Parts: sequence; C-alpha cells; structure tokens
Amino acid sequence: MPALDVTGLRVGTSVSTQSTSVMRLIDPWALAPWVTMAVFLLPVAAGLVGTLLPAFGYLPAIGGEQFSLEPWRALADQPGLFTSVQLSLQTGLLAAALSLALAAAFCALL
Repeated sequence: MPALDVTGLRVGTSVSTQSTSVMRLIDPWALAPWVTMAVFLLPVAAGLVGTLLPAFGYLPAIGGEQFSLEPWRALADQPGLFTSVQLSLQTGLLAAALSLALAAAFCALL
C-alpha cells in the first residue's frame, strides 16, 4: 500500500490521480441537506417575491411599472377593513384553541 501524506493523498502519484482521489473522498450525500433546502426554499422565495411586488405597485401586466404605496392606501380606504381583520383573528385564535382542546382531550382518553 502506498504511503499517505497529511492530506490523505498517496505520495508519488500524479496530480490528476490525486484530484480524482480527493473527489472520491467527498461524500455525495453531503450536499443532500443543501439541495433539499434549496428545493423547498426557492419556491417559497419566488412566491414571496410574486406577492410583494404587486403589493407595492409593481405589476407591469396591468400598468404598474413603478413602486408605490398606493395599493396600501387603497386597502386602508376600504370600509369594514378593521372589522374583517378582527373577525379573521378571532376565528383563527378560536379554531386553534378548539383544536388544542380536542387534541388534549383525545390524548387524555388514551
């Protein structure tokens, strides 16, 4: 067996042989977490960009070619906005509390 230096490469072999040896030392599964994160996060990032751009007035398909706060002003001018937001928050919190209570009751029965 040939001698190995500090890096784990064989002493006395050519550079091309050593570079392929280094490639063999890299575990192909080492990139799996990064690839998985990219597969999940890239669509989320694209969705956020696709939502935020029109929210700030940039939607060239309907003539919005510059950023502005006009969509937010139009939203704030809607009658009943506060009531709608309040009802949504109450419904969401009530549904979460009901789900927690049902899950706790189910676990207590086990």
